[in-house]
Amino acid sequence: MDIPKNCSLNILPAAIPSNTIRDVVGNALYASGGTLLIRALSVIGYAITIQRLTLHDFGVVTLVLSFLAPAGAIVFFGFEQQFTSSVAAARGEQNIARLKGLTREFYIVVGALLIGFCAAAYFGRTIIARYYDVYLFQYFGVALFLAAVQIVLNGIQGFLHGYEKFKSLVRVQVTETAVRNILIILLIARLDIGMVLLIHGIAKLSGIGMGLWRALPSVVDLWRMPERPERRVLVGIIRKYGKWEIARFFFAQLLSPLQVWIVKVFVSTEGVAIFDFARRVYSFAHALFDVKGILFPLISRTIRQKRASERLVLKIKKYMLLYYAIVYVVMLAMLPVATRLLFPKYYPEITVAYLALLHLFIEGYKLGQAAFLYGLRLQKFQFAVLPVGVALQITLDISFVMILGVSGMMLSWHIQALIMGVLTDRYLATRHGVHLWDFGAMIRFDAYDERALRYLKRRFARFPIIRRLLK
Repeated sequence: MDIPKNCSLNILPAAIPSNTIRDVVGNALYASGGTLLIRALSVIGYAITIQRLTLHDFGVVTLVLSFLAPAGAIVFFGFEQQFTSSVAAARGEQNIARLKGLTREFYIVVGALLIGFCAAAYFGRTIIARYYDVYLFQYFGVALFLAAVQIVLNGIQGFLHGYEKFKSLVRVQVTETAVRNILIILLIARLDIGMVLLIHGIAKLSGIGMGLWRALPSVVDLWRMPERPERRVLVGIIRKYGKWEIARFFFAQLLSPLQVWIVKVFVSTEGVAIFDFARRVYSFAHALFDVKGILFPLISRTIRQKRASERLVLKIKKYMLLYYAIVYVVMLAMLPVATRLLFPKYYPEITVAYLALLHLFIEGYKLGQAAFLYGLRLQKFQFAVLPVGVALQITLDISFVMILGVSGMMLSWHIQALIMGVLTDRYLATRHGVHLWDFGAMIRFDAYDERALRYLKRRFARFPIIRRLLK
């Protein structure tokens, strides 16, 4: 299909970019720079918040925020990742009609569900609070506002992700984080549970504003194209394979607060705050150079060239595992000093954070699995193994927490992820010929490695100190 002359190139990519490695590394470097800024700002706000709130109050904030996950599952009906994958696939096929139809239908449905959810939650708030938590009833207005703005923000980010606007995604996240932490600093004397939750909501509104500004040009370019939107795209996807994703994601998100509540029941509300601290430490380390979000739409767009995509994942996995090893050693050295200085309340429990960081290596092993499952439209397999994952989670979480407390929850998390990762890896290899763990291919140095290292050298050579080292 010919691309119209007035079409902006931000809608349709080349079928397979010849500089794929450069694009992946370049986007990952940009995202890492944004992540460093986000984390630096977040550390300030997080340190102020936990110093102003007691462990109990901060645990309450965490429990109320955990309401956002099931709210998102209901409104997006488990279709967020499938939408991203389907948009990327349509872009790879340069199917404008399908792009228009899918985008229009998805956001009409999401908008209607958001309105219905807010109305149902408001009139049923007493029942929700009774079965969810008493704190949710006390802060229900703020929690509902938070859920609504988070859902809108997720919808905008989903659009940017599907269209591979990674730099715009970073700008949205930086805006939200900056506004949140500026408000925390300005309102430090008035911080309590309700104020912290309200600040989160206002920050998300700022992210929505930035997201709309970055997304609207692509929306306008898309709708200027002469092709008429394809009809009933969403229904067709749901009937073929999307129904499995909807069912899986819905139950997975409803169960997402389970770990928090198991810690609350079997340990304490203070234990929830410690668990949240350890997961934040892991999230900080993991997000410093996260290529998973970049790979996801890329693999969906290039899935027809399965061998090239497989090789790309293996090469990236090799360097990510090496990078995670370096990060783990650095974090072991720096975490005690940083925790004692910024988060003294959590220093006695620093072992929990060390355990959480081990998950970096499991994520490195699993890298690329989700991208191939969506690209190959294997949602039925993901749904089929869901009962195994749920049974593992409930059994291991409760058993390990009862024996080892919050540390046991971390060990349970690792074991579950590793078992499910091995199961997925074997399924892809035996049923679909996709080998995402090939030690020989990972250690081999070839043109992919040479191209990536040459690009990194060129990017970092712009810094005088590094240029002198390279000489």
